Formats: sequence, C-alpha cells, structure tokens
Amino acid sequence: MQKNAGLLLFSINLLIVFGSGFVISYVRTGDFYIGQMIGTAAGIILFVPFLIWRIRNKYS
Repeated sequence: MQKNAGLLLFSINLLIVFGSGFVISYVRTGDFYIGQMIGTAAGIILFVPFLIWRIRNKYS
C-alpha cells in the first residue's frame, strides 16, 4: 500500500505544480505552454489509475 500511496502523491504533486502553472499562465496571457500541458496531462494520466487501484484494494 505504501508504493501506491507514493505514486498517488507523485501524481498529485504533478497536478499541483504543472496544473497551477498551466491555469495561471492561461488566465493571465491566454497562452498555454506545451511543457505545462504535458505535465498536467501526465499527472491526470497517473492519478486516475492509481486512485482506482487504491479504491479496489481498499475493499479486498
């Protein structure tokens, strides 16, 4: 379970760091940077499966 928690926290950190930078730059200037968009997408792609994995293993 610790391995899952670490990966889940890593994906949340990706979302916070890159997602907030993506939103702030998009709201301020109307532009978005591909690096921030890729980081946000990677955070979402990692977050969803690890969250599902954690929920399924919680009840078994």
